[in-house]
Amino acid sequence: MSELFDTLQQEYQSLLARWETESDEETFWEDVQALILRIREAGATVGDLNERSQLRAWMRFLAQALYDTVGVMPDVTLQPLAQGQLESATPLHPTSSPTASPLLWTLLGGAAVVIIVVGLLFINLPSLYIGKATPSPASTPEAPIISAQAAVGSQLDAAGSIEMPVDLFCFDTTEVIAQLTMDGVPPTATWRWEVQREGEVVNASPRMVWGEDTGRITIRALGDASTPVEPGKYELLVYVEERVVQVQTFRVLEKPPRIFNLQLSDTPDAPRQLPGQTTEAFNFAYGIRVVYLEYDYEGMCPGTEVSYVLLYGEKPFREINQTWSDAPQGMGQVDFSAVDDEPLPSGAYQVVVSVAGTEQARLDMFIQREDDATGGQRRPLFSNITIAQGVRPDGTPLLVQADNRFDWNTRIVYAIFDYARMTTGTKWMVIWTRNGREVKREEYTWMATPADDLDQGRFWVVYYDENGRALPGGDYTVTLYIDNVAQDQAEFHITYYVTAP
Repeated sequence: MSELFDTLQQEYQSLLARWETESDEETFWEDVQALILRIREAGATVGDLNERSQLRAWMRFLAQALYDTVGVMPDVTLQPLAQGQLESATPLHPTSSPTASPLLWTLLGGAAVVIIVVGLLFINLPSLYIGKATPSPASTPEAPIISAQAAVGSQLDAAGSIEMPVDLFCFDTTEVIAQLTMDGVPPTATWRWEVQREGEVVNASPRMVWGEDTGRITIRALGDASTPVEPGKYELLVYVEERVVQVQTFRVLEKPPRIFNLQLSDTPDAPRQLPGQTTEAFNFAYGIRVVYLEYDYEGMCPGTEVSYVLLYGEKPFREINQTWSDAPQGMGQVDFSAVDDEPLPSGAYQVVVSVAGTEQARLDMFIQREDDATGGQRRPLFSNITIAQGVRPDGTPLLVQADNRFDWNTRIVYAIFDYARMTTGTKWMVIWTRNGREVKREEYTWMATPADDLDQGRFWVVYYDENGRALPGGDYTVTLYIDNVAQDQAEFHITYYVTAP
C-alpha cells in the first residue's frame, strides 16, 4: 500500500466518522469536495490497479452523497498515471574474458561495433520516424471491463425481483435484500461482497468463483427477518478479484414513522401555531371553502401508507390516501375542500391522520352556522376564478389554457372571478404566490356605483412585471379574500425559459 493511498484512506474514514456528529454542515461538505479533488489528483501517482479502483469507489460514494445533500455533482474522473513514473532498464556491465592478443582484440572489437550499430538501427527504427525514443513500460495485463449493478429492498415480488428498490429503510426493518448483476466477469474470476457501516464491516461473504451461467444474484445483505436492523448509513461493496466494481449506499432510519403537531388554517401560508395550542384556534367562520392541514413528520420511509380523513359528524367527508415518497422528515400540508367550490357546511368536524393503519393524531374543528357568522344575512363571496392572458370589458376571459399552463414569454396574467352580495366598504384582498412564496399582496375596499348590480357580477385582478419583462417560470397561486377570509384559489404554471441548444 502506497503512503499516499494510506493517507487518503485515513481521511475518507475520518469523514465517515464525522458524518453523524458534524454540527457545521457547510464546513463538512466543503471538506468532502476537497477530498474528492485530492483523490482525483492522486490518480497521477497511484499506479496499483486495486488502489486506483478503491479511489474511484470512494469518489463515487462521496459525490453521490454530496449531490443528494447540496445538489452539486463534482467531477469524479481519476487523473491518468503521470508519464515517467516507470524506470528504464539498467545497462549490463561486460564480464571479464581470457587474455588475447592485441590484434585479436582489435578484430573482435570492430566486429562488435558493427553488430551493435546494426542492432541499434533495428531496435530504434520506429524512433527514426516518430522522434526521440522513450522507454517502453513493462506490459501489464489489462483488467477486464466489468459492468455491475446493485439494487436493495426489503421484499421480493412473485417473479423474484425486488418489489420496490429503495435506498432508505424504515426504523423496524428486519431484512435488507440485495440483487446483483455483472457483465464481463471471467468465469474463473473470484468475487465477494461485504456490507460496511461507518467504515466497519458488519456482514460479508467468502470468496466465490463466478462461473459460466451466473446471472442475477440475490443475497441477504443485512438482518435475519426477525430482529430489526441497526439504524445507520451502510455501504454494500462488490469485489471481483479484490477490485471494487460496485458500491451501493443505503440507510436505515433512526426513528419510527410519526406525524405530529397538526395545525389547521383557512390559508395555505398561515403562521404555524405553538404545539399544544387549544382547539379554539380551529373554529372558523362560515364561508371557507378550503381547510389546510399542516403537520410535522419524521421517520417516514418510501412506500409507507398515510391517510388523512376529514370527518363531518361521524362520517368521512373527505379522504386523502398517500403512498409516501418524500423526505424522511420535515413539514407537510394537505387541504380539504367542498364539492363544486361551495363553502364547507357549518358544524363539527374531526381531522384524523393515520400512518400504516395506525392513528397518529386527531383534531377537532368547528365551522359556524351561516346565520351566526353573518348576523342573519348571507355573506358576500368570490368564486369561480378563471386564469387568462386577456379579458373583455364584460369580463369574458381571453387566451385561456385548459390546463392553466402558459409559455415562458407570458407577461401578464388575469384572474377573473364571480362576486355576489358585495357592498360598498367591504374589505377584500388578493395574494399571489410563486413556488410557495408570496410575490404580491393587494388590499382593497369595494366601491360600488349606482349602475352596479350589487347582487352579483364579474371582476378581475391582474399580475404583471412592472418593468414589462416576462414573468419568471414556476408554480403560481392566486387567492381571494373577503374580510381576511379565504374565498377561492386558483393555480397556474409558467414554463421556465430554456436556452436553445
